Amino acid sequence: MKSKKRRIFEITGYVVVGLFFTLAVVGLIIKFNKGTLYIFNNRADVVLSNSMSVKSEKYKDFLEGHDNQIQKNDLVISSTIDSEENLNIYDIVLFNSPLLGTTMHRIVGKELYNKDSFSLDLVNTCNYKGENVIQLPEVGSQITSDDTISFNEVKLVVYSPNQYSDGYSFVAQNNLMSTEVKTEEKEGFYKHTIIARRDSSAPTKFLLVHKNYFSYEEDYIVNFSMNAARGEININANSITSTGETGSYYYETNWTYKYVIRGDANEDDDGKFTIDSIYSKVHTTIPKVGAIIRYLSSIWGIVLLIGLSVIIVGTDFYLDRMKKKEQTKSDIAEETETKDDN
Repeated sequence: MKSKKRRIFEITGYVVVGLFFTLAVVGLIIKFNKGTLYIFNNRADVVLSNSMSVKSEKYKDFLEGHDNQIQKNDLVISSTIDSEENLNIYDIVLFNSPLLGTTMHRIVGKELYNKDSFSLDLVNTCNYKGENVIQLPEVGSQITSDDTISFNEVKLVVYSPNQYSDGYSFVAQNNLMSTEVKTEEKEGFYKHTIIARRDSSAPTKFLLVHKNYFSYEEDYIVNFSMNAARGEININANSITSTGETGSYYYETNWTYKYVIRGDANEDDDGKFTIDSIYSKVHTTIPKVGAIIRYLSSIWGIVLLIGLSVIIVGTDFYLDRMKKKEQTKSDIAEETETKDDN
């Protein structure tokens, strides 16, 4: 029967072996991912340069109060970026540099690059059946995109005391879009859902106007939506903003930006980058741990971990075998002594 010390040694040894093998596997993963370890929506990277280690004299005033410089061989943990709202000036990000590949520097500027915007002319807003709604009360009332936009389907939801009169034109590339209408009868009014489609999603201007005369003032637009390439568009009475002129409103969404990025120690910017080039935003820095990870993910580090594991397992096997030999000799000696006594 194994002694208590022997059992403790075996348990400790196998725990250490498991840890070494785990580190070896992690090291291989990091090596194949070129120094990066992915954990769900986070990634861990080893800092390989001093470009974020100090503040450049040229930009000391700009960086005042931002003392989160990062040193070579630190380990940084960052979270993936899925929205422009998560990126701001002074954030430290990992991005794709055309010259250096994956790089970690700071956002130092932000400028509007693109957006989806609409103008609403000669319109009213009011309340109907407990909802804030939009009206197109005049012949010239319209909703139009300010610039070209990529889409292939729009949906208009209208409340009305009347049956649908097919009174709207959905125009893209100067062509009428085909429409499909679904009508539900409510308590004292109708809900008309008009879906307009086009075969192409090529960028174009869009226009919603009246097709023919009907009682414009008795139609109440609850929502106008579009499946635009940059994101969903939803125009309603709560999402539009007055221009200050009577009957004139505008709507903006899906803003995209270009970000100016620069290392704290550098005097020159890396350039301007869109969110497509930005991988993640740094939220945690662990000093100097990167040096250990770099070694463990190297060929020599992996060989060392596997070698130590083999030595521990081999030592345990050798001790176990020697114990069995000693037990066998003891059993033989005891058996011989018993025979002599007999």
